[in-house]
Amino acid sequence: MNYFELFNLPVTLKVDKSQLAKKYFELQKQFHPDFFTQASEDEQADALEKSSILNTALKTLKNEDETLKYILLQKNCLQEDEKYQLPPTFLMDVMELNEDLNKETTQKIEAFESTLYVEVKDIVENYNNETVTPVQLASLKEYYYKKKYLPQDLVVAVAGNIKHKRVVAMVEEALSRDNFLEVKGDPQIRPNTPVKTKPMQSVGLLTRKTEQAHMFYGMEGVARSDERRFAMGVLASALGGGMSSRLFQEIREKRGLAYSVYAYAQQFAGSGQIGFYAGCNPTKAIEVVEIIREVLADVAENGMSHEEIERAKGAVRGSLVLSQEDSASRMSRIGKNEIVYGQVMGFDDILKAIARVNPSDVREIASEYLTKSPTLALVGPFKNEAKFEKVLRS
Repeated sequence: MNYFELFNLPVTLKVDKSQLAKKYFELQKQFHPDFFTQASEDEQADALEKSSILNTALKTLKNEDETLKYILLQKNCLQEDEKYQLPPTFLMDVMELNEDLNKETTQKIEAFESTLYVEVKDIVENYNNETVTPVQLASLKEYYYKKKYLPQDLVVAVAGNIKHKRVVAMVEEALSRDNFLEVKGDPQIRPNTPVKTKPMQSVGLLTRKTEQAHMFYGMEGVARSDERRFAMGVLASALGGGMSSRLFQEIREKRGLAYSVYAYAQQFAGSGQIGFYAGCNPTKAIEVVEIIREVLADVAENGMSHEEIERAKGAVRGSLVLSQEDSASRMSRIGKNEIVYGQVMGFDDILKAIARVNPSDVREIASEYLTKSPTLALVGPFKNEAKFEKVLRS
């Protein structure tokens, strides 16, 4: 099994670091030598070997250069000890391929979100159907730059081996132009205004001649100000956070219908979403959607077991802990906390909040949100949405 299969990740140069961390922690809980101290010598040796492979795989896929080399080795384009010199034309092709992949992923997400949120869809349609004149563009720049980009609303987050005074000096120097720092005012945190969502279930389709169908199925979730966001995160992890999750087991392990299955939860100012992704053969798309609906209905009615919840909590905590080894992740966390909440929530406080989540919390939030009207977005070789709309009405 290669490294991508080991972590159940698609083959790509830009590996999703958060998903990689989740998979790594989940697998280490199964194979770390510390869990085999009472086992036989053979079992201990096997666990040590598997743990070592996991560490090597993690180190490789966290680094783009090493990932590229690994892919070339897997494709027999490079020998084990060969130093590779890639021609510029090849690198350009790789960059273009990455852009295409990123564009396809963006299209999937935009299809889901524009279908879920009425206001977003209206804005996108209006933008696409109208021409912005030079005068209007100048007015927009004037409004947003002079009225919105103000020092009191600016957050600079830094993590790494650098002194705070040095950061302050660099920021002051960069922002001292045009008397920018002389503008005074109180920081403005965007209000948690509820977002209008579609009252009925809906399907969004982006027809593409692809060998694999890509599906996002989801519904409204909790807003960023809702304390239940930790329970929602645990629910998403238990449903689709790894190989032991409910959806992964039902869709891939038991039936072999999809290669990639995962769930996620996101929070915004006035709303949120919990979503489920599956990539499968287009002929199996209907069946996969039906299974997702069956699993969600069961969890909404019956909740999840204590073992599932504890495993999901461990995966979420492990992912957070691993993310702190990366300076960019630490920078992103403190910056987002400052922008969204006006303060940085302590890392220990976050871990404690996750630890407090219990099966009752998960069942309560599942029964409230997994029963909401769903939205389905698809990218694939489908002619129309009719058969998928029928499934959502069933």
